[in-house]
Amino acid sequence: MTSTPYIPIDPSVEKDIIFRMLYYKPNGYYQTAEKLLQAAKNEGNNFNIDDARKFLYKQSVWQIYAPRPKFIQWTSFNQIVVLNEVHQNDILYMTFDTINRKTYKYCLCIKDVASRFAFAEPLTSIPHGSNRIGILAIRFGLDSTRFK
Repeated sequence: MTSTPYIPIDPSVEKDIIFRMLYYKPNGYYQTAEKLLQAAKNEGNNFNIDDARKFLYKQSVWQIYAPRPKFIQWTSFNQIVVLNEVHQNDILYMTFDTINRKTYKYCLCIKDVASRFAFAEPLTSIPHGSNRIGILAIRFGLDSTRFK
């Protein structure tokens, strides 16, 4: 007696497969989650609107033509007026640059929020912990105890 093998599929993966088959067929571009959900229900699937939204948000084609968000939370820097009080910093990865037998791989960028003064320092390795605090304190003449 022959029987067909049973292969269990995760329900979330199954939803993605069904939505993908509906969304990427030639007449299947659905601009809203409601239209995609209606097409899925017409095929005999019982999904909810949240499943359709989650699928659409992950699709790059939909993200290109998606409407602009109505509200974006921004950080306000208007209240910061004292110089050298608040800094933003980041480490950038550079293409390797060798000067005088030193290979610079990273760049420490520091910006004072109040004055918008920016400074960049090439580094041979990423500073950890106190080294980063030391670079900030030395470069800006700051008290290193303020950085935690």
